[in-house]
Amino acid sequence: MSQLFTQAAITFQPTDLRIHEQAGEQWLVAPLVAVRAMQLNGEHLTADELEASVEAWAQAIVTLGHPHLDGQNVSVQQAPWFAAGFFAGPTFSANKLRGEAWLPLGVRPDIERLTAGMQAGESFRISTGYFANIAT
Repeated sequence: MSQLFTQAAITFQPTDLRIHEQAGEQWLVAPLVAVRAMQLNGEHLTADELEASVEAWAQAIVTLGHPHLDGQNVSVQQAPWFAAGFFAGPTFSANKLRGEAWLPLGVRPDIERLTAGMQAGESFRISTGYFANIAT
C-alpha cells in the first residue's frame, strides 16, 4: 500500500486575514479551501468522502510547503519541523472543505516571512495533510 499526499498553492487576500489574540498569544488567521472533491494524484476524492471526514480535520496540522525527506513526500508526523500551525473550523459546502489556517506570530522567522507575504497577497504552497492509502 502506498500513500499519496497533496498540497496547494494558495493566494490569500489581505482583507481576508485577521490577527487573533488567545491566551496571550497572537495568531494570524487565514480562511482557506483545504481540499475539494476532485482527482488528486490520479485518485478520485468524492464529495461524500470529504463531507464524511469534516470532523477529522479539526486541529489538523498545517505546514509550509509539503513535508519531505530524501526527496519523498511524507506525513508531518515523519517531519514535524514542517508544522507551522493548525486548521480550525472545518466546514463542507459546494464540494469544498473550508476552514481557517491559524499560524502563531512572533515564533519562527519562516512563519513571519509567510505572514508578511500573505498580507502582501503573495501565493504560497501549504499542505493541509490530505493523504490517501492506495492499494497496490
